[in-house]
Amino acid sequence: WSIVQESGLPKTKSNKYIRIGLGKVLGMEKGQSESTIEELSVCTPKDVDTNALIDWNVISGLRFFLAFYVMFMHVGSTASLGAFNNLRGFPWHVHCFFTLGGFSLAAPMSPIIEKKFKYFLARISQMYPMYIVAVLFTLANLLVSCRPSTFRPEFHWSSQPDDLYIDGDKEKGISSFFCEGTPVTPNSYWASLCLTIIVHVFGISITPMWVLSWWMGYYFWF
Repeated sequence: WSIVQESGLPKTKSNKYIRIGLGKVLGMEKGQSESTIEELSVCTPKDVDTNALIDWNVISGLRFFLAFYVMFMHVGSTASLGAFNNLRGFPWHVHCFFTLGGFSLAAPMSPIIEKKFKYFLARISQMYPMYIVAVLFTLANLLVSCRPSTFRPEFHWSSQPDDLYIDGDKEKGISSFFCEGTPVTPNSYWASLCLTIIVHVFGISITPMWVLSWWMGYYFWF
């Protein structure tokens, strides 16, 4: 245990504790001698360097580039982009956003996270409940447009001229909803739905198996 004065702990202007550098103040970092700990136990917030050595401007620039790629993925027709449209088949920007998010959370922490699996479980336990709520709401929205009566036993990577018509027949009129099967199970509605639930409940889309998620289930918009 290390006992310090509350006035010696770094705080923000709103009187909240600053976690960055707190391990050093408490003398919990490796290589600190007892004399160093005694000095730190009586230090004031001004004596503590709370700035992590991270160039956030560079990270912001990378985020801007990724955001631009998001725009590229959704703006412009296939014909207008020509050969550049092939780049839309590589949605790497999404996973870069996930990686940057994790880095931004973990990088400023001190001391260094040694029990990484325990930290991972702690983060999941905080985020997963709200994630499941989002999955349930999105699943309810999916079931409105994609149900057995609107399902077509086929699959296309892009929209088709007859998508707006009931059963693909112009004479039957315009249909408000329709859906096709997934690439893996194009002929089965229930298989496509079950695989979609598995993909999102277990978060396969944010794991190294993310490529499979594009083939196994429907894409959820949160």
